[in-house]
Amino acid sequence: MQLMVIYFFAGPISLGLNGDFTLIDPADWSITTTIVGHQGPITCFAADNANGACYTGSGNGDFIRWDADGSATRYGWLFYF
Repeated sequence: MQLMVIYFFAGPISLGLNGDFTLIDPADWSITTTIVGHQGPITCFAADNANGACYTGSGNGDFIRWDADGSATRYGWLFYF
């Protein structure tokens, strides 16, 4: 679900309720990039030097793995079950 969509000089940018920014190519309306984020404040942080990653967590139970190459993956609390 989307919170808002704005049309920037490079094309539409969508902000989702999950905290993600999605950049859209105006030529064919395809998703070019998704920037992962949290919905609220970050409540914890951990570094994984062996794998070159760090983790952030928020109060809603989501945590995100941030890799050294700039990519990020969101995991929810259901990931454990």
